[in-house]
Amino acid sequence: MSENLQKFIGIAVMALIVVVGVVATNNDDSDFDRTRNAAFAKGGVMAKEAQPAKGGDCCDEALYRIAQMEERIARLEGYEVAREELRQRTPAEEVNRIIEQQCLLSERLTYIGLQVYTSCVAETVVGISLEDARLVVETKGLGFRHRMADGSFDGVGVNGRDGRIFCGTLATGSGQMNAVSVDTTQGVVTRARWELCPN
Repeated sequence: MSENLQKFIGIAVMALIVVVGVVATNNDDSDFDRTRNAAFAKGGVMAKEAQPAKGGDCCDEALYRIAQMEERIARLEGYEVAREELRQRTPAEEVNRIIEQQCLLSERLTYIGLQVYTSCVAETVVGISLEDARLVVETKGLGFRHRMADGSFDGVGVNGRDGRIFCGTLATGSGQMNAVSVDTTQGVVTRARWELCPN
């Protein structure tokens, strides 16, 4: 076989390979785009957050990332506003908010209903100062008694075991009133419970 014939056969084979390749791909570049996008997302930020859109280009990916960053910034700003509002609330305001959410007071007040409500209010004032606890309890129409301070029934401002207590304004249909009785340590309520007000 002559050298010219060998060259001609080689060129024909190369041309055949090119034609087969063109027919097989059918001028579709979407596989290239998907492969490129998948490779781009594989090690980057998008791989951790979401799959890229099929057939997207670099502008779509940049816009996607910008949108996600804007969303995160908005969430952080909202979190900061909420935290600042929480910081500005006094302990009494925060306890009042919790009472409104958790302690239900029925319109037709029964003995048991008043007892449950008073117990719930008592639980919420544990951990705040004596003055804040008194303010919260009395604004709810309940009685208040400072039963014990620093382990003693005889401290200043303590009503003791049988001391006269303010009974509040909230009463059942039969006239029964309840009070919140608290114990404190260094001016902070450490224990609170409901008790009946004497008629």
